[in-house]
Amino acid sequence: MATIKENGQLIANCPACGGALSSYLTGDNRMGEYGQIYRPVDDYSSQVYRLVRCSNCGSGALATFLSHQNEPAMELLDFYPEAGEMQQPLPKDVPEGIVREFREGESCANAGCYRAAAAMFRSVLDKALRASGYKIKKGTLTCSPRLVR
Repeated sequence: MATIKENGQLIANCPACGGALSSYLTGDNRMGEYGQIYRPVDDYSSQVYRLVRCSNCGSGALATFLSHQNEPAMELLDFYPEAGEMQQPLPKDVPEGIVREFREGESCANAGCYRAAAAMFRSVLDKALRASGYKIKKGTLTCSPRLVR
C-alpha cells in the first residue's frame, strides 16, 4: 500500500520496476507540475487528483489525496497502479508452461482483474495436478495407482 512519509514523500511499489519500492515525484505541491485536479467534497475539504512519476523509471501513476482547507498535510486516499507482491517463488522443477501461466495469473491479480486471476490459478492447479499424476474421472479427482503408497 502506498504511503506518505512525514516529509511528504510518496512511497509505493512500482509495477514498471518489477514491484520494487520506489519514491514518486509529485512535482511542486502548489503548482502540480505533472497535473492535478481539485474536486470539492464539502466546504472545508477537497479531493486532489495528482499525476506523479516514479523517481527510478519515470513511469506515471495517479494519486488521490484528501486536502483540508486549514491543514497543510494531505491524506492519501488512493494510488494507481501499484504493484502487489510480484514473482512468488516456485519450485525449480515446475514445467515452463505452468510457470508462464502462473505469472500471467499474478499479473491479472496485480491489475485488479480478480476473476481472470482466479481462472488462471485454477488452470495452473489443474495442470500441476495432472502433471503430478492426478486425473479427473467422472467429475471427481482421483490419484493414479503409482502415487498411492
